[in-house]
Amino acid sequence: MPDLTLQVAAGNSDAWYMQNAPFDKCHRTESTVRFGAHDMGVSNWSRDHAGFHFTSVPLDDKITIVTARLYLKATSTATPTVDVHLGCEDVDNAADFLGGSCDASARTMTTAYTAWASATTTAGAWFYSDDFAAAVQEVIDRGGWSYNNALAVLLVRQVETGDHCDVYAYENASADAAKLVITYKYKHFAGTMI
Repeated sequence: MPDLTLQVAAGNSDAWYMQNAPFDKCHRTESTVRFGAHDMGVSNWSRDHAGFHFTSVPLDDKITIVTARLYLKATSTATPTVDVHLGCEDVDNAADFLGGSCDASARTMTTAYTAWASATTTAGAWFYSDDFAAAVQEVIDRGGWSYNNALAVLLVRQVETGDHCDVYAYENASADAAKLVITYKYKHFAGTMI
């Protein structure tokens, strides 16, 4: 089965959003991306949502997604409980985080998503997410999806307390930016491979 590896290719293609009214803030030009939750002091918790935008995704409705995982490079060693819904933006051709909302929770997530509970990270090392193949499949099966459209992967925190995970952003170094690794196979129709 073929593998496809895509990498965030611009500063506006990764972002995180601190949700804690009235202190909501978009972070799109920093060297790290955060997801999860963090204590801003005196038990004042922030839910931190993140998004990664991948351009020119060479997939179409003739394939079946077998696995889809984010590969992220950790800034620290930890075992955070991240408690995020991991899915994709439910649109035909996703905007980046400058042209579209920086708040991943404000974008419409696919019906299919993965509840990603925790991660084990080592500073400076790559780690990968739980599988969210069904979410990627849902997007490429949309009637308006076209080969080489853009795909946004969303991580939306569900509760206010807990841990967070910091990963390197494109701004730190382009080689450290998030990767989307997809394994796929071709669908068969009436005994014919397309």
